[in-house]
Amino acid sequence: MPNYSIVATGSTGTNTGIAQLKSTADQAKIGIYDVVIGSAATPADQATNFVIARFTSAGTGAALTTGLLDQFSVTATASGRAMLTTEPETLTSLMIISLNQRATFRWVASPGGELASRASPTTGLELRSQTATASYLVAATILWTE
Repeated sequence: MPNYSIVATGSTGTNTGIAQLKSTADQAKIGIYDVVIGSAATPADQATNFVIARFTSAGTGAALTTGLLDQFSVTATASGRAMLTTEPETLTSLMIISLNQRATFRWVASPGGELASRASPTTGLELRSQTATASYLVAATILWTE
C-alpha cells in the first residue's frame, strides 16, 4: 500500500485545527500510522491537549502538498489542509495527546493499529488543539497509508 506525508504548521488555541486529511474517493480509507508534534516557536512552559479525531464533513483551510514516501507510488486520494478557517464536524475523538511546549512528541501505530477514517469522500481525520494555556506555533508531520 502506498504511503504519504503532510507537514503542517498552526497556532494552538481552543478547538483550533492544525491539520486535516480528507478522503476524496469512495473506496479510499485513510490510515494514520505516524504523527510528530512539536513547537515551532521559542519554547516556554505552556501546555496543550491535542486531539486526533474523525470528521464527517471537512473544514476549510490552506491546501498542503502531499509527499510521496515512495516516488513510484500513485498520487494520494486524500488531500491535506492546514490553518483551518472552518472546523470540520467532529464525529469521534480517537486520541488525546497532552503535551508541554518544550517537548516533541511522536506516536507510531503498532502494525494494524492505524487510526482509520471511513471510506467516504466527505470524511477524514483531523489533528487539532483542543485546549492550550497560551497560543503558540506548532509543527506537525503526519504519515498515512491508503
